[in-house]
Amino acid sequence: MKPLVLVALLAFGAGPASADELRRVAVIVGANRGALGRESLRYSYADAMQVASVLVEAGQFAKGDVHVMQDPEPQAVLDELDAQLQALGSSPESLLLFYYSGHADSAALYPAGHALSFARLRERLESRSATVRIGIIDACSGGGWTGAKGMYPTPPFAVDVPLELTGEGSVLIASSSGVEKAHESEQINGSFFTHHLVAALRGAADTRGDGVVTLTDAFAYAKERTVRDSAAVADPQHPSFAMNLRGRSDLPLTRVAQAKTQMELSESEGPLQLIHLGSGLVVLEVPPGKRTIKLSVPPGHYLVRRQVNNGNYSREITVEPDKSVSLDEHDLTLSPFPHEGSKIYASGVDSWPLSVNDRPLTLLSGMAEASVGLLIEDDPAFNAFPSTPTVGGFGRPTALAPGLRYGVTDRLTLGIGAPGGICIGSNNCEAISANLALTGMYSFWNGGPVEVAALASAGYDGTQNFPLGAGATVRFGGGRLVSLQLTGMLTREVTTVSNPSGWWIVRAGALATLQAAEPLSFDLGADLYDQLLSGAPQPRTIPLVAGATWAVAHRLDLRAQLQFRNLLTSGQYGPGDYRQFGFFVVFRP
Repeated sequence: MKPLVLVALLAFGAGPASADELRRVAVIVGANRGALGRESLRYSYADAMQVASVLVEAGQFAKGDVHVMQDPEPQAVLDELDAQLQALGSSPESLLLFYYSGHADSAALYPAGHALSFARLRERLESRSATVRIGIIDACSGGGWTGAKGMYPTPPFAVDVPLELTGEGSVLIASSSGVEKAHESEQINGSFFTHHLVAALRGAADTRGDGVVTLTDAFAYAKERTVRDSAAVADPQHPSFAMNLRGRSDLPLTRVAQAKTQMELSESEGPLQLIHLGSGLVVLEVPPGKRTIKLSVPPGHYLVRRQVNNGNYSREITVEPDKSVSLDEHDLTLSPFPHEGSKIYASGVDSWPLSVNDRPLTLLSGMAEASVGLLIEDDPAFNAFPSTPTVGGFGRPTALAPGLRYGVTDRLTLGIGAPGGICIGSNNCEAISANLALTGMYSFWNGGPVEVAALASAGYDGTQNFPLGAGATVRFGGGRLVSLQLTGMLTREVTTVSNPSGWWIVRAGALATLQAAEPLSFDLGADLYDQLLSGAPQPRTIPLVAGATWAVAHRLDLRAQLQFRNLLTSGQYGPGDYRQFGFFVVFRP
């Protein structure tokens, strides 16, 4: 649960400015760190990245002018604002946007868990060094900023700001009243209001079909869905709105029609949902009605879906960089996916992502994942003694590696399997890890591109050894083209149950993954062991693993990998003498 506030303070110059003359700069802060005796947040970094993306893709901000900070100290935030205001002071027309997502109270924000007073922040947001100043604060007790419990209507008249600047004034928006809490959700990986606000700015709130989303368009869209979704999980939030623009009652925030990458949907009835298949999230919802709407969405593979009483109609669509793609509602076909009811952010196989780099470290709640692998040894001892009998008809020692995992919650996953393989017809297979292993993984930090999970395992390796281990894994760059996963484990190799004497092994592993396409990824990993106590047997190693994973469908993955068992530590027959080929099928029922 995370309280949420959105505040916008704007001041306008007297004369208009063209888009080419207007300089736009954004300072965006995500603060996950706990403050005020509260737990750390999970999705403030992700909220900040979503806002940064929509500003670049649809808000006409240059990428180099969008500055993202993660849990900076309060003084670093003020210094960055001062530096940008000083730089904008020489521009004839300029816009400064400040965004914060994190903890707050009635007097301060808390980046890095430390107080940044609203008074010091207001000094920057009210500075006339920038022609336009916008402040967006995603934090606690939002209504306290606006003094409102709802939206105050104002007389409508034409406006074309901030992308073309005229007039002056202020706008304040809050996602909740002064005493309400707002919420972040594991099912959308962010805060309800910010999620829907970003969807609105991507074009979902363009009710006129002109490719422009105004402030009131975005607020009305986000308010309706925030009330709906927050009421489904806890006490509802009631966003509020107050605006005082001299000579104007509205302003455009994004121009979707000018975005380089676009999707055009022709809707005859609706409502339509756009689901990103790389993350399983509902990116946006198009309200019911007859319209043609332009959307600015990141490149990727999507599912357009319409839910009706007799089932779901859907069609997959691919958005390529710097290209436009169109889809008509009449092109949707009846889908085998079940109806999810009124709550659109459902867990389960329908929302399981295709993209490997987008997948969380832990399974979704209630999801099961079964796998089976065929391991084929290329053993130099077998080559040196060809009279060794073949096993399983493959001409090499072979083993099966079954596994089963289950998501107890979205954070906790339990598993059981034989990662080292069960020999087929022989005991000549070389053990890779425990022949039987019970594992647990608990995700305790998911800060946008950084995920951290705790690990625990207990196993039996078939040689009277019972390894017991604990550690952690960290992944950087989840959801991006390249990710890096680092794992550390401390294992106690108990020799027998009756005799608990044994030795300690520390493990350090690294795995880099390249998402070559939405369903296809390549990975390269090093997995090394090192002894802490002398006198123990030589630890088993898998120094280098190269693999490829193809997500055939939501429920099915195919994987192939090649392991060089001792590429870095020379064996009897030279470096890289032990090799193993692995072929895996992963199924999510």
